[in-house]
Amino acid sequence: MGLGMSIYDDMRGVAQDLLTDFNQGTIQIERTAITPSASLADDDSTAAPVVYTGKGAAKGFSDDKIDGEQIRIGDLEVTISAASLSINPDVRDVCIIDSVRYEIQSVSRVPAAGTIIVHKLHVGKR
Repeated sequence: MGLGMSIYDDMRGVAQDLLTDFNQGTIQIERTAITPSASLADDDSTAAPVVYTGKGAAKGFSDDKIDGEQIRIGDLEVTISAASLSINPDVRDVCIIDSVRYEIQSVSRVPAAGTIIVHKLHVGKR
């Protein structure tokens, strides 16, 4: 492992510790897994949600970022420690914060390349 990798690993651990210390509640990602039927001719596929729990924090967007279209009043910025979550969130998933369901509008990974330290999500009710 090179020096660059150990720095990212250290940063990932620091992010995990900080988001655990300042955890604002339970942040979950719900992903619906499609289980195909035994026969291709059958349309008996079943969809079962799987919930993954992570450590993180959520906050509202500042007024200057709310444009009423892309970012609406009530939307949240969610930061989740990548070390605490066994999946990478996707816009097809649902984010659950203290039992309230939000659609994921966008996902970014920090940093964009290399070892992911945190996932930043824009979530809202649509």
